[in-house]
Amino acid sequence: GHEVIGAVTAAAAAHTGLGIGTPVVAGAADHVASAFTAGIAAPGDCLIKFGGAGDVLLATVHPMPDPRLFLDYHLVPGLFMPNGCMATSGAILNWFVDVVGQRGARPHAELDALAALVAPGSEGLLLLPYFLGEKTPIHDSAARGTLVGLGLHHGLGHLWRAFLESICYGFRHHIEVAREIGYPVTRVIASDGGTRSAIWMQIAADVLGMEVQLLQGHPGSCLGAAYVAAVGIGALPGWNEMHRFVKPARLVVPRPKAHAIYNEAFAAYRDLYLTLKPFYPRLSRFGG
Repeated sequence: GHEVIGAVTAAAAAHTGLGIGTPVVAGAADHVASAFTAGIAAPGDCLIKFGGAGDVLLATVHPMPDPRLFLDYHLVPGLFMPNGCMATSGAILNWFVDVVGQRGARPHAELDALAALVAPGSEGLLLLPYFLGEKTPIHDSAARGTLVGLGLHHGLGHLWRAFLESICYGFRHHIEVAREIGYPVTRVIASDGGTRSAIWMQIAADVLGMEVQLLQGHPGSCLGAAYVAAVGIGALPGWNEMHRFVKPARLVVPRPKAHAIYNEAFAAYRDLYLTLKPFYPRLSRFGG
């Protein structure tokens, strides 16, 4: 990715305003560059990205291809980056806000406050977050969002918490698959817009049973692209300088009692999809 592959031509300079002869560096895919800037640089590092979709990216020395995950080169020569992508993450939260007609200056924060009053596990409410089908690790375009366990005792806070929990179950599913393949997962870092939700980050730590490191000053893939270019032209000495640009923020610690509840809920989450998998294709027969 850091190879200089050419230079800006006169024609390109006229279109872009870049100087003629400016080096052009190969670069990288955005998700790989973003994970590198977040600190995914050593085997065992894992990034969970809370964006519109949900990404899980690992660093490893030994590539072990498996159909359940994607496999990319890492930016650092000699490393690889197995990864997965959930089709929806924050997108289903925005959908929920629109559907319920939540108003106010900060609707997501207001729903977070309601969810904080609900115990882990949402009092028996479970969501499969497959609103756009699902990419990894199940690769099922027919899967759909499914809410199970609704009762008259459930309210808006229960629903919102179940949505938050469902995304974290999806991240845990990926991490368990990675470990089954043989990839170690020893450190978890979280990034992107969803990390501003304190309750969501606590749920993530509780579901995973691992500490979740938050970041400050993480602009994402644009910094990764600039870093690769800097290495390529010799402006940076190597791959160990990211600490100059992105700093750690709060460390979210899992709570043992909540983790025990989520162990049971996650097992139900996995079983629920397997139970419903043969059913989903039937929905398309009447317009689903």
